[in-house]
Amino acid sequence: MRTQNRFLIIPLICIMICSGYSAISQVLKTQTINRGVVNELQMDSSGFWIYNISNEDLEIYSVLTAPVYGDTVLSIHLTDSIISIGDSSFISVMFLPRHNIEHILPLILTTSHDEGAFALDFEAQVQYSNVYYSSTQNLTEGNLRSTLNNIISTNHSVLSYSVARDNMYGTLDNHGGMVECVYTGRSASFNTRAGAVANNINCEHTFPQSKFNSAPPMKNDIHHLFPSDQSANSSRSNHPFGVVTGTPNWSVGGSKRQGSLFEPRDDHKGDCARAMLYFVLRYGDYSNFFAPQESILRDWHFNHPPDSLDLYRNNGISALQNNRNPFVDYPQFLDRITSLVGPTSTSPDTDFIISEDTINLVHRSGGGQAMRRFIIANSGNVPLLFSNMNISNSGLNILNGGSPKSLEPGEHFEVTIDYNSSNIYSQDSLTFLSTSSSGFSSVKIPIRSKTKLELEEEPWTPEDMITIIDGGIRVFALSGKEKLELVDTQGRIIARKELNQSPSSAIDWLISVPKMGWLRIIRDGQTTICKFAQPL
Repeated sequence: MRTQNRFLIIPLICIMICSGYSAISQVLKTQTINRGVVNELQMDSSGFWIYNISNEDLEIYSVLTAPVYGDTVLSIHLTDSIISIGDSSFISVMFLPRHNIEHILPLILTTSHDEGAFALDFEAQVQYSNVYYSSTQNLTEGNLRSTLNNIISTNHSVLSYSVARDNMYGTLDNHGGMVECVYTGRSASFNTRAGAVANNINCEHTFPQSKFNSAPPMKNDIHHLFPSDQSANSSRSNHPFGVVTGTPNWSVGGSKRQGSLFEPRDDHKGDCARAMLYFVLRYGDYSNFFAPQESILRDWHFNHPPDSLDLYRNNGISALQNNRNPFVDYPQFLDRITSLVGPTSTSPDTDFIISEDTINLVHRSGGGQAMRRFIIANSGNVPLLFSNMNISNSGLNILNGGSPKSLEPGEHFEVTIDYNSSNIYSQDSLTFLSTSSSGFSSVKIPIRSKTKLELEEEPWTPEDMITIIDGGIRVFALSGKEKLELVDTQGRIIARKELNQSPSSAIDWLISVPKMGWLRIIRDGQTTICKFAQPL
């Protein structure tokens, strides 16, 4: 037996996790960040303090939050992820909203604290800086669609077709005296209708006028009118838009047609899509022309966002017609309208966030009663009911959060587990039901013990499995296919090594070894944790 090096071997399946309850008011002095009313142009900055009142360094592993229509709107910056004993750290929160809706979002901090994770709420009401859309605040789906229709229809000044084309050729699509065909990219120098005729340029109706019998105000609405080369205009005809995959019958400047399908060049895909979206929002879907194209037009809208020229054009048309294209000003409106034609409703998203996928209870030799906090947040878009909280081991008690809890999107709650930290838990679990209007799911979270090293604990040597050598650590009796992890006393993995060799009586891992720590030996899905201490 090698007595100069002391270690403890503990068979254990171990995953680093966090949760907690009783220290929350001391660690986090606030439970809510409420920013009041902000607009989308503000890079709103706030934050909160986290205090380390424990007897060991506190490490923040991650900050979890929920998306808003697929976007992460909270940006988190940690001054220092490790907070020394008795110290504190400020965590800044940058809010970058896109939608003029009420935001309720969780902030879940996973930490090395014995009680685990900590959570607080972020709240803000966003209003758009463009007051033209003030009545759309907090609206979605049919309500948003009808409100936008009302906005762009009210006070809409209908121009004559001649005036519409005069302004299109003269200013809206005239840049430095040049007018460019939206489909081919061919440019010509003119600024009048006569000049357009002389240069074989037509007025393209993105939503074909044959579908609505060339009637005003649709025919005259500049939001869907663009200059087009005569041949390109003829080739497009009244064909629907789509992606050409075979050999095209016509192709110029990146635009192409195959049979009755027309694909505009990339430079015009976004503008074309937003013109179609505007037209259907304003007037409806004549001859069911739009509905079969809606999916691809949505893709083009999001993949080719508006640029400064699009905003210039929208502003110019607004000065002439007294209405705007909402999808140029705020492309994200389309996130909140599932369909522009017929019934529209949000597909239910029943996702939720948990602070850990395994609840790791702290094990300390000779320890007593302790608490662990497990946090659940609704990251979907529909209310969720969490119920039937149950723990398989009668020695584990749910102190808080065991009753059924209904969460609105963005809300969170905490489940607090009371346990004896001197025991080792390895085959236990927390189960619960998550229920929404679309059904329910059963969730099972494993519960395991994570041994926490005490610096003052006297290490000892029950058997020869590892030993400290000059310049590293020696591991005995390995198959040669193990994974090795060197872990410090705070549970941080400081090095990894994956073996791929023949069995050996001893393998030397040359690495800087801390004074105390663990060596995890992972073999066939099982983990052996060897505690070691270098000789004094």
